[in-house]
Amino acid sequence: MQTKTKQLSITKIPKRRFKGFAGEWEEKSLGAVSEITSSKRVYLSDYVKAGIPFFRGKEISELKKSKTASNILYIKKSKFIEYKRKFGAPIKNDILITAVGTIGNIYRVNLNYEFYFKDGNLIWLKNPNVNSSFLEMLLDYHKKDLLKGVIGSTQKALTIIGIKKVKIPFPLEVAEQQKIANFLESVDNWLKNLRSQKQALKSYKKGIMQKIFSQQIRFKADDGGGFPDWEEKTLGECLAYKQPTKFIVKSTEYSNHYKTPVLTAGKSFILGYTNEIDGIYKNHLPVIIFDDFTTTSQFVDFPFKVKSSAMKILEAKTDVDIRFIYEAMQQIKYEIGGHGRHWISIFSNLSIPTPTLPEQKKIANFFSSIDNLIESKQKQITKAENWKKGLLQQLFV
Repeated sequence: MQTKTKQLSITKIPKRRFKGFAGEWEEKSLGAVSEITSSKRVYLSDYVKAGIPFFRGKEISELKKSKTASNILYIKKSKFIEYKRKFGAPIKNDILITAVGTIGNIYRVNLNYEFYFKDGNLIWLKNPNVNSSFLEMLLDYHKKDLLKGVIGSTQKALTIIGIKKVKIPFPLEVAEQQKIANFLESVDNWLKNLRSQKQALKSYKKGIMQKIFSQQIRFKADDGGGFPDWEEKTLGECLAYKQPTKFIVKSTEYSNHYKTPVLTAGKSFILGYTNEIDGIYKNHLPVIIFDDFTTTSQFVDFPFKVKSSAMKILEAKTDVDIRFIYEAMQQIKYEIGGHGRHWISIFSNLSIPTPTLPEQKKIANFFSSIDNLIESKQKQITKAENWKKGLLQQLFV
C-alpha cells in the first residue's frame, strides 16, 4: 500500500491507495449497483413452530453483531418454496439493511441455510453488481448518508425509494474493491481475535471464581501451610455504608476534558467527567458503589463524584479486603422484587463465606491480576478500533 504525499484537488480520490490503482472514484446511486426490493408479506397466521427461519430486523441485527440469532420465528417450507419461486429469497452476499426500529444495521448474508424475512423491517440489496464484501463495508462507512433518507416523526423508517437515491463513490475497478475488502477483512479478523482473547479471559475468571468461592480451590499461606476454615459473615459486618448526598454532581454538562469521573453503579459506570472540585469522594478508597434499587455494584479505586442518591458508598471495615468482598458480592444470586431500597433492609443482612484477611488478600490479588490482563486486552482492542477508524477515512472517499 502506498500513501499519497500530495493532496490532489479532485475530491473523489482516497488519501491512501493500493499500488496499481489510480484515478477518481465514480459516484453511483445504490439503485444503479443493485436491485433494491423487499419480501413478500408474511402474516401472523403463517408462523409455525419449525420450518424455514423467518428474520425480522432484530435477528438481522443479532447476526450482524454475533453471527447468531435468538428467538427465531419460522414459516412452512412449502410457503417459503412458493415465495422463493415467485419473488426470490436472499442468498449469500446479498445485503439486508434494517429499516425500522434500530435503523441502518447492514448485514451481508453469509449463512449456510435458507431463510426468509419480514417485509418493511428490512431492505434487500439483491445480487449487487459490485463486490458485496466491499459494498457492506462502504455502506457501514456511509451510514450517515443512508440515514438521511429516514422518513416519519414518531415511527421512523428507511424506504426503498430513499435507499435507491443514495449516492456513494465507488472505485471503477472491481479488483480495487476486492483489494480493499480483503485488507479490511484481515483487520476485522485481527479485531475479532483480540475480542475472543478478552472473552476467554473473562470466561476463565468466571469459572475460577466459582471454584474459589465454593472452596474447591484454596490458597496456601506464604510458609506453604493452609489457612483456617472460612466463616459466614454478613455484608453488614464487612462493610460500612455512606450516603452519597454530598458527592452528587451539581451539573451534568460533562466533558472528556475534565478530570473527575461521575459514576453510576450500573453497566455504564462512568457517565462523564466534571470540572467540579468540591464534594469529590477520595479519602477511603477503594470502595464499592452499590445501586440501592437494582443491587448492581462497581469496584472503585479512584476519586469520583456520583449522579444521584440512589446508591450507597460501601467502605471496608477492619480485617476486610474490600476487593475480596466485591468479588464475593458478584456471586450473590438475588431476584429483585419491588422498587424499594435494598442495602439496609436486605443486602447488609446477606451472609457470605469469608476467609481470614491474609487469604482474602491472596484471592483479591489473584483476581486483580486477571482484571489487569482483561483491561490490557481492552486497551489493545480500543487502539485497534481507533486505528481502523482512521484507516477507513483514508481508504474511502
